[in-house]
Amino acid sequence: MFSDISRQAGNRRAYKPPAQVLIVNLQMAVIGAAVHKDM
Repeated sequence: MFSDISRQAGNRRAYKPPAQVLIVNLQMAVIGAAVHKDM
């Protein structure tokens, strides 16, 4: 059951990434840049 859900999510992501994932990736990039700047 779980593998079915993950496969469906993967297909949907490959077709069109949800805005939420793009926002999370953007936040991670910003946080990573801030951490590197502090170091």
